[in-house]
Amino acid sequence: MKTIRSKIFLGVLFLFIIITVLSVIAIVFVNQLAQSSRGTIVDNYRTINYTTVMLSALDDMYLSQSKTDSSSTNSFINARRKFEENLGYEASNITEPGERELVSQLQSVYTGFINLANKNHHPTPAVLNQSYKDLRSSVTAIYQLNMSAIINKNNAAENKAQKVTIYTLIIGGFSIVLTLFFILTFPARIVKPIKELTSKIKAISHKDYNQQLNIHSNDELGQLANAFNSMAVRLKEFESQHIGVILTGKQRLEALVQNMQDGILVLDTKNQIVLANQILADLSGISTRELLNKNISEASVKNDLLKSLVAGLFETEKEPSADKKTIRHIRDNKEYYYEPEIIQILTNSDNPDISQNMGNMIILKNITRYEERDVAKTNLISTVSHEMKTPISSINLTVKLLEDSRIGDLNSEQKELIQAIRQQSNRLSKVVNEILNYSQIETGNIRLNFTVVHPEDIIDYSTTALMIILSEKNIQIETEIEKELPTLSIDIEKSVWVLVNLISNAIRYSPKGGKVIISVGKEKRRVYFSVKDFGPGIAPEDQKKLFSRFTQVGERSKRGWGLGLAISREFVQAQGGAIKVESYENEGSKFTFYLPIN
Repeated sequence: MKTIRSKIFLGVLFLFIIITVLSVIAIVFVNQLAQSSRGTIVDNYRTINYTTVMLSALDDMYLSQSKTDSSSTNSFINARRKFEENLGYEASNITEPGERELVSQLQSVYTGFINLANKNHHPTPAVLNQSYKDLRSSVTAIYQLNMSAIINKNNAAENKAQKVTIYTLIIGGFSIVLTLFFILTFPARIVKPIKELTSKIKAISHKDYNQQLNIHSNDELGQLANAFNSMAVRLKEFESQHIGVILTGKQRLEALVQNMQDGILVLDTKNQIVLANQILADLSGISTRELLNKNISEASVKNDLLKSLVAGLFETEKEPSADKKTIRHIRDNKEYYYEPEIIQILTNSDNPDISQNMGNMIILKNITRYEERDVAKTNLISTVSHEMKTPISSINLTVKLLEDSRIGDLNSEQKELIQAIRQQSNRLSKVVNEILNYSQIETGNIRLNFTVVHPEDIIDYSTTALMIILSEKNIQIETEIEKELPTLSIDIEKSVWVLVNLISNAIRYSPKGGKVIISVGKEKRRVYFSVKDFGPGIAPEDQKKLFSRFTQVGERSKRGWGLGLAISREFVQAQGGAIKVESYENEGSKFTFYLPIN
């Protein structure tokens, strides 16, 4: 069985053989071309040089014969030495056929010329001139022989080079075609099955299980194709077996959601609406058919209910508020109340510590009966509180009469009892007032009386009302007031009530001899009032529910009903402001509320 590794190895080996063969052929041809012209042409060029020098020396000897001075004799001798020297070189550089005979003839003719040129013989000019021409003809014959040899060898080398070029082009072209064919076909044989496998896997990921790989080979790709085909068949069988179960479960889930008394809206990870029941459709005024498969942001463009749900959906990552907004809906001339709740749909994997978010489910809980009970409770508390004010006033009047000396003097024990009755009556009166204020809030009947006031006056009114408590615990009040604060148009009574409540709480949780810092300043278009104590602080888990009604935190909180901060928040928000708390355990707490300047 050939593996992919062996196929790749054979392909690379094939390319290596092609390159090696081309290299060997090129070396052989170049070597043959070099052998055809090595050495001989060089010797021919030497002979050309020797004969050229000999002709020049012969001319010098012939010319010196026509002169009779001593300088001509020296010139003749030098020319003769140069001629004989180059003649000797030529005699030892025989390269062409017939060149040796021409050299022998040249030597013979030269001997005759030298004998005639000897001035002792006194040859006639005609004889000397004929000998000069014969000698020059012999030298020229050797020159022409070697020049012809050079031309012939050069032509032969050119013919050889042309043949080598043609052979090289033929072999190279064939090799290039063969290599290109290999490059285009070999990688495709490996890559094509991988591409086919990739496309099939993408189709499988889109739940199209009718996929088969047509790869017939004995290598790893063939094994992979067989495994893939088996997997696709198994997945198709699994899909066909479980599709009925999934559809049945979906139908049951839809029936369950539709029969619930709560409004249900199910979203996927992209906030597309995948399920909505009739209660939710009635509340929103949009049919379930129009809601399905639509993004909730798009569906909420012209629907106030869905807008509030979208706002809550995008705030799930922030810190949740303690109070949830109640939705009021009138159906069949009856009021219904719903409380929204957003639940993340999480699926657990094999690892229990890892969960995947599959979307969100928005539930509008039907709290009509609880709301009705709450209204009845509020009405009862309001009625009882109003009824309690009359006996409390009578108690206070009676205590005041008992303290009047005109009725009679009291002993020390009676005075202590009267003081205890007064304290409990004041405490009961405070509780009744808190309940009455809370009743206003519950019924939405908060009456505001706006008056222009300076922020410093609110501090003066608040601290004056608490002078007795401050003196009892020996608490020091420090104020930090910014200069040139603007005036406010607010309800003085309710604003002072809020600040008194915050200072009272700060005094309550401060140790004896401690201090409370009251700060007033401007922040953008608001004026803030803050009260900071250095008591035990508030735990983070308690801070989330601190402004909820009937909520008590800390060890000393049992003195009240847990309505003070809830009422404070409602009073501040009714004037367009806000309130917050900053607290760290064992470091104290800082409550701040903001009121708008306008």
